[in-house]
Amino acid sequence: PSVDDSKVADYPEMASKEIRDYVLEQMKTGRYDTIITNIPPPDMLTHMGVNPATIKGIEATDRAAGPIMQQALDQKGSAVIISDHGSADRVIEVIDGIEYDDVAHTDRDVPFMIRTEEPQRLKGLKLKGEGRLVDFAPTILMLLGVDSADMPSDWDGKSLLVPSETEGV
Repeated sequence: PSVDDSKVADYPEMASKEIRDYVLEQMKTGRYDTIITNIPPPDMLTHMGVNPATIKGIEATDRAAGPIMQQALDQKGSAVIISDHGSADRVIEVIDGIEYDDVAHTDRDVPFMIRTEEPQRLKGLKLKGEGRLVDFAPTILMLLGVDSADMPSDWDGKSLLVPSETEGV
């Protein structure tokens, strides 16, 4: 559930709290091995170009993502945090002393973080330094135990998990 796009700036938290509460509730049931969710404020608000709302949306996203990650770790699981693009980090660019609102997707690096209480999932693997958005799905599937040979052959992406000389990431 979210709000009408035309009112996004008026409700920068959107449904972050509701998403967090629902995901936490589902995690506690133990019914699911994997839960994938999207917490949209930074993306939606960045495109609107309303900077105070973007900041509030990022804060709301932090308040939602933190407890979800902690619950995953408390349940001896794993959590992956990714971003679809790096727009919120450059809502305002200053070029030659002039401020420009930047509401487009950027080509900057975006985070891909894995936290786990299941070291066996990452035994002998590490995250390689760089990748592309198309690499996220194969990486998550590999983390879930899907062999790369079983992934769609027409995918351009490759897993960001690569062999390591040390244990885990």
